[in-house]
This record gives sequence, structure tokens and C-alpha cells, in this order.
Amino acid sequence: MSTVKSILNLVKTDHAHVKQAYENYISSENNLEEQNRWANEFRWELARIIVAEELVVYPAFEKHLGDEGRRIAHEDRAEHHKIKELLKKLETKSVSDPDYRATFDTAKDFLMYHIAGEEENDYIKLENAITAEENDSIARSYERTKMFVPTRHVGDTLKIITLNEEQIESYVDDLNKSKSKIRFIHEYQRNNTINILDTTL
Repeated sequence: MSTVKSILNLVKTDHAHVKQAYENYISSENNLEEQNRWANEFRWELARIIVAEELVVYPAFEKHLGDEGRRIAHEDRAEHHKIKELLKKLETKSVSDPDYRATFDTAKDFLMYHIAGEEENDYIKLENAITAEENDSIARSYERTKMFVPTRHVGDTLKIITLNEEQIESYVDDLNKSKSKIRFIHEYQRNNTINILDTTL
């Protein structure tokens, strides 16, 4: 029997990964290549979290917490908007730019404020209002949605988070269908041992 998942625990783990990417950037101060690597990791991981939260978690706030959930979701979306703007600003800069560190620090500091509100309030209220089965379902949906942010090319990822929720949902749905086709093709190849690499998806 599979372990029941907790959305709060998953998000805390993801937040920790983002924080660690920032710390690794700081500790790579004299190595521009490493700084660039960790700055990209920070933005990519954060973008995946944003997409999954906006498509899965914030609707769950609204569904299970009523008026309070709608207020929480509205405030968190507004904070995400500010984070997205800071991510876009970082995207236009190089880690070698004199003001890159200051911009990165601003993004990190606001993110820490946002994360504290989520981990210490929002997600706790959600978990207190739902069953273990509902929690597990939300957590697994969150994980699946993160997987559909398809690339570590940060520019492509940031394009996704600039879309509105309906556009993101449509994008993820289309990608989900495409990945299902890819899985079908791979399974067909294994079972029939023929080459269908030229199949158009």
C-alpha cells in the first residue's frame, strides 16, 4: 500500500530546495559559472512550484476553506504576481551584472515572506479542513503538475508562469495529452519491436 502524502510536507520540501539553491548561489561568489547554475536552478524550481500551486493548491483553498480560502488564494496569487515580476527582472540580467545580487536578494527576501505565510498558516488550515485521502489526492496532483513544466531551460519556464491561470491549465492539459501519446508510442515499440520514431504527435 502506498504512503499517504501530505501537501504541506511536499511544499516544505520544495521550498527547502529553492532556499538551498539560493544558498549555493551565495557560496559560489567567486565562480560565475556556478552562480549562473544555481540562479537558474532557483528560478526553475520556483517556477514549477508556482505553476503547481496556482493550478492545484489555490483552487483547493477556495474549495475547502470557503470565504477564508478565497481570501488566502487571492492574497497568495497577488504575492505570486510580485514574485513573477522579480523572476522576469532576473531573466533580463546576467549574474555578472553589478546589481544582479541585489535583485536576487530582493526576490529571495520577498519569497521568504511568502513562504512563511504559506507554511505557517495557509497549508495548515487546508490540511485541518480535509481528510487524509483528500490531502493525498491534492499532493499527488501537485506532484504531477510540477512534472509538466517540461524543461530546465529557464527562459521557457518563465514564459509559462507569465500566462494566466486558464492559459497555464490549457498548456498543461495539452502537454499531458502529448506525454500520454509518447508513453503509448514507447509501449507500442516495446511490445511490437518496430520502429515508429517518425510518428507525428
